[in-house]
Amino acid sequence: MTQKLQVIEDVNGTDLLFQTESPFIKDTLEVLEKNSPQPDLIRQVVEMGDTYFKIEPAPPIGADLYCYYEQADIKLIGTDELSPWEKANIEKMMSIIAFQDQSIRNLEASMEQRVTYLEMNKYVEVIERQLKEIQSSLLP
Repeated sequence: MTQKLQVIEDVNGTDLLFQTESPFIKDTLEVLEKNSPQPDLIRQVVEMGDTYFKIEPAPPIGADLYCYYEQADIKLIGTDELSPWEKANIEKMMSIIAFQDQSIRNLEASMEQRVTYLEMNKYVEVIERQLKEIQSSLLP
C-alpha cells in the first residue's frame, strides 16, 4: 500500500463533495486546507467510499486541499475472491431468479390465451338459451 498525495486546487467555495484520483483505504484519508494568508487547517471529512469524500462546511473560495491517503489495491477485472458461502448464496439467488423468470413467462403466456369478457358473455348466452330449451322440454 502506498501513501498518495493529491492536491485539489482553487475550490469554488460551494462544493461539499470531492473525489480522489484513485480509491483509498477506509480511515486513511486526511485533508489539509491551505488558504493564504490563513494558517493551514486539518479538515474533518466524511468518507463516502471508493474515491469520494465530503467536507462540511464547504472550504472557502480559492483554497487548496491537500489529500493524503493510502491507495487501495485495484483488483484485476475477473478475479474471483468470493468465499464458498458467498458463491453458494449467489447460486441460490440465481436459481430463484430463474424460477421467477419462468413463472413470469408462464403467466404472460396464459394471459395471452385467456377468454375476454365479450367471449364469455357469448358463451353464457348460449348456455342460458340451451338451459331454457331443456327446461321447456322437461316441463310441459
